[in-house]
Amino acid sequence: RMKLTYRIAIILAALGLLSGALTPALASTTTLTAEADSFVYSATPNAKKGSAALLKVNDDIKRSYFRFNLSALPAGETITQATLRLFATTKPKCSLGAEILRAATETWAESSITWNNQPGTTGSAVTSVASWTANSYVSFDVTSAVSSSGTISFVVRHPSGCTPTGDATFQSREATNKPQLVVDTTPG
Repeated sequence: RMKLTYRIAIILAALGLLSGALTPALASTTTLTAEADSFVYSATPNAKKGSAALLKVNDDIKRSYFRFNLSALPAGETITQATLRLFATTKPKCSLGAEILRAATETWAESSITWNNQPGTTGSAVTSVASWTANSYVSFDVTSAVSSSGTISFVVRHPSGCTPTGDATFQSREATNKPQLVVDTTPG
């Protein structure tokens, strides 16, 4: 009888170890707020808008820039999803909505970026969203553009072929509902 109890204890212990080894790794979510943001406007090509509470997009004459520092992401983890969340204070103002592109460089400064010295964009659009509700967050899937380290800058503009009816506006980091980059990761 003692041998049977001993064998059962060994089997239960082995099952416990085995089930622990099969438990899936837990995913984590990191929410980053923009470390810098601004908009640029072709009609005032030297104006600095980095302290504006509202960032504007209008055709290709007003563009908004957002930069995020990725150093807070868990080291060694794999990015499974990255979502740029911007709080829109207006509807899109264009039937095509807005598109997200990568900035050509991350070295622009919020206090000095202007239309004349903006870094511009690189590559094709990362993503776009055609419709959203005013006074709510709009989510852009930017997973394909986000790596696990460094900094990343995004440019928001109306897609080409758009005929906007005015400015689409988003709250900046100086406002209540700050721009966010929400990144989901899993261990190794």
